[in-house]
Amino acid sequence: MALALNSLWPLVRITGVISPLCLIAYFCLRVYFIASRHTQSEPGLGLAWFFLIVELFQYIPTILLYCNRILVSQHPQRSKLYFEGDSTPVVSVLITACGEDLGTILNVVKAACETDWPASCLNVILCDDGQSQELKNEMARVRKRYSFAYYTSRESSQGYKAGNLNHGLQYSGNLGVPASEFVAGLDVDMIVKPGWLRALMPHILSDPKMGMVCPPQYFWNIPRNDTLRQDLDYFYAVTELVHEGLGAADCVGSGYLARREALEKICGFPIFSISEDTACSSLLLGKGWSVAYVDEVLQCGEMPETLGGHIKQRTRWTIGNIQTAFKINFRLWGQRVEHCTARQRLAGFVFGAGSLVNSALTWLGFIGSPLALLAGYPFVVYNERWQLVWLLRLVGFWIFSDTAHKASMALFVGYRDAMRWDQADVWLVPYYTLAFLRGFILPSWLGGTKPGFVPSGSLAAKIEDRHPNAPSLMVRVHALILHQKVWMHVLYIIACILGFSLNLVRGLDRNVHIGTAYSTDPVSSHRSPWVFLLTTIGWPPMWWLGQLVSCWIPVSYVLWPPVQVTAEEALEKGNEHGIRYPKEEYSRPRRTVYGRLSDHFTMVILLYTMVAFAGSFYL
Repeated sequence: MALALNSLWPLVRITGVISPLCLIAYFCLRVYFIASRHTQSEPGLGLAWFFLIVELFQYIPTILLYCNRILVSQHPQRSKLYFEGDSTPVVSVLITACGEDLGTILNVVKAACETDWPASCLNVILCDDGQSQELKNEMARVRKRYSFAYYTSRESSQGYKAGNLNHGLQYSGNLGVPASEFVAGLDVDMIVKPGWLRALMPHILSDPKMGMVCPPQYFWNIPRNDTLRQDLDYFYAVTELVHEGLGAADCVGSGYLARREALEKICGFPIFSISEDTACSSLLLGKGWSVAYVDEVLQCGEMPETLGGHIKQRTRWTIGNIQTAFKINFRLWGQRVEHCTARQRLAGFVFGAGSLVNSALTWLGFIGSPLALLAGYPFVVYNERWQLVWLLRLVGFWIFSDTAHKASMALFVGYRDAMRWDQADVWLVPYYTLAFLRGFILPSWLGGTKPGFVPSGSLAAKIEDRHPNAPSLMVRVHALILHQKVWMHVLYIIACILGFSLNLVRGLDRNVHIGTAYSTDPVSSHRSPWVFLLTTIGWPPMWWLGQLVSCWIPVSYVLWPPVQVTAEEALEKGNEHGIRYPKEEYSRPRRTVYGRLSDHFTMVILLYTMVAFAGSFYL
């Protein structure tokens, strides 16, 4: 079966070429039709150009993803390997802490100490930026059982997590002569399986230029059918899979194993970005080292348990990616990336540019879509019937080929991750935009701030959204709608529903005269009402509806928050030392058979487009 699937990988590349060609042809035709009407000195086309530009910004991330995938020549797939025996190299495991829960920290440290690795070749170092005396005392007790466990803290927290890692790197280098050849890193909430180093070490030893190997992260405290989509399955199943195929895998911040020599060649972990992990892997690639993605379940940690914590975490990741992109010139040129291959440069550009577009440009869709609906302005402008027909057919060809592309990816990564609709997380865009403005555009006297690092495990919340005794609805509404700015999503939903209703009345009830911002009606026949509805509310792929469904995610979270997954429920003692490991059923996202209705949004749009495409022969 695996061989059969591998032989089908060309389908990903073929559909990855056809899809952007159809999209570009459709968009060029849109531009031509508007320009041809503009040459006729027709008034009122300013909005048409505006909406076209807004739509272009929605397409850019999709086009960038196509560029990556068509260059992956074969299915990226690393064999599962296992290091046997006790003749092992020395590894220093750095665990970074900064004010997280004491019990969580100690459990992770003890789990790392129980790694299946000779004690004489293992150093477990807790790097505490919280400078907790209580934690220091507890580590002294841990050291009585595990003599290779160490505690260290620094006087200054400069450089955030990267600075803490660099301190740990220096500290570990002084523990023995010579210093440990390999360095591993763990987040303070990540519980590793005992065999994690034995699963990673063969991959890094197989190539003397392999600078780092990284496994995916999983999380035990994500609720069933997670409303916020906190799991990172899509990132690992699709993004990291493609990056691995391009020779440009990313460091994901925890569970990685690296050569000390490679880290020293880039002067340690970079402090210029709050996303020190992806910045580190970019610099390693730039110096000619390789980075590998090892798709095995080796660690399981925690995600923020509040809406506010989730927003802050995702915003930090996105802004950190932009910081990194600016510092390394989007991995396109410069001394820091001088040894990157063309495919590695492309992967870095797409990754950075995607974050920048989502932060700086995509927000226009939150204005353009409801404005068009409320104004009754068509999403497409044309002059003759045949133009409308071919616009509809071309957008249909693109949606068909795009869905075929996702379906071909589903052969390798599964239905849910491959068929994930492009706007699933667009509700986070306003937060990205605000953070981008504050961090890169606005001066301090207008609210500008320097992007900073806040550990996910220490993200405190004023209310516990998911606690069994959660606050009342009114308290949640006040805290989340106002303080977490969910009012933006509420306004968008209301505006779209109002605009949708107005257009229904405009199109179906000729006795009600509600004006529109578009004065020309190029189609005059008994089909005109349906053409009006098609072009004002039903034009595929109905970006406004996808954004509305996405905006409903935080609103539904406020109304019906998920139930908190507790450690008592999800963790169990794995040995006589009291270390708690995730139960098997909690180590991966838990979902019902059919998941959420929004998981199938791509298929809903496909079916609707098929109907609209068939209708193009009867316009």
